[in-house]
Amino acid sequence: MHAQMPVRLVALLLALTSAVSATDINPATCPIEVRTFGLEEGLGTQRGITAVERADGRPLVAVFANQGDKEGVWTWSCNDPQCESGSMSLLGMFSFLQNHPIVMVRANGRPLVFAEGGLGLTLFDCDDADCRFSRRLSVPGYLTSDAGFDGLLGRNGLPRLVSGTNSGPGLVMYFCGTPDCTSASRVFIASGLGVGQYFNPVLARGSQGQVVVLHIADVGTGYLPRVMVCSDEDCGTARYITPVLPAGVTVWDVAMRTDGRLLLLETEFVGGDFVNRLRQCADSDCASSTTVTLPTNFGFSMRIDPDGRPMIGYGGFDFGLIACTDSACSASAIRYVGSAVTNGGAFARIALNADGRPMVAVADRSGGPPRLGLCLSARVMRDGFEPAE
Repeated sequence: MHAQMPVRLVALLLALTSAVSATDINPATCPIEVRTFGLEEGLGTQRGITAVERADGRPLVAVFANQGDKEGVWTWSCNDPQCESGSMSLLGMFSFLQNHPIVMVRANGRPLVFAEGGLGLTLFDCDDADCRFSRRLSVPGYLTSDAGFDGLLGRNGLPRLVSGTNSGPGLVMYFCGTPDCTSASRVFIASGLGVGQYFNPVLARGSQGQVVVLHIADVGTGYLPRVMVCSDEDCGTARYITPVLPAGVTVWDVAMRTDGRLLLLETEFVGGDFVNRLRQCADSDCASSTTVTLPTNFGFSMRIDPDGRPMIGYGGFDFGLIACTDSACSASAIRYVGSAVTNGGAFARIALNADGRPMVAVADRSGGPPRLGLCLSARVMRDGFEPAE
């Protein structure tokens, strides 16, 4: 779920010192450490990955990974905010999995992990914050014509899931009637998208509660990226934005600025190579836009930090973080996290902690272990502001 989290101010009163804000952390220079997991469990090629921060600051990672002739849903629960150690749990096995895990953390700290695969939509309802044990439940009302789910946890504590579908075709939202989704209603929220397969929508959240859905629309002359902006999380009313883009551009992710303007993360094949760009819409309808070329070939995931700076998780043969140094991304820093084991490449997804620090979760499709790159927190000492060890 693409949600902008509120800024947490870290204030610690010490003798003769003033409070220090966590927004002083600079993602372009912060200490980054990499955590590798799944080696003892023998995890193979990964298909998808998601990282979230829990209320106590500890990361939780969910990953789809091969193990033998089946694919499993695993969680890696960090024992501390720096993830110096952690524990893995196998939630369940499937004949196949697709897209990425959807992770929501409820007010009581217990995660919900949704997985799409095996011709079904499955929820793992974790019994505790570390997901050591969980109940495996099927989301009711699922149709095999729906695919590529993303989701969010509503303010009422009930999950909502958005999918593309070819039964209309269009976009559908599953409204869970209970926190564990034992009842759900499937509602069309957009229709008339043509005859194509409109799978793999991507969600973002606006600062005023908007739900932003990046998807594909058939415009008669071809399939183009389109954005649906719902005024609230129930998506009762929506407007549609079709950005003007070069033909053949792939849009990976979307984010919304506080003024309602969109940012698009895109890739285009130009002159025999892939060009990775950040497209900044000039107005709320994206009738015009400007682009910034990013210093890597692929960017798969994007967030905007509390200071308005775009943060991008990039993948490919190498993977890591592109940290824009200002809101316009007039300059950026590549924060290298690692490289894929072989030329199968890696897929990176970014998340922001409550204080705005980025963390990059990497699924290695070449068979290397899953990894988590952390921009370590800072602490206030009597002699000043120092990085955590």
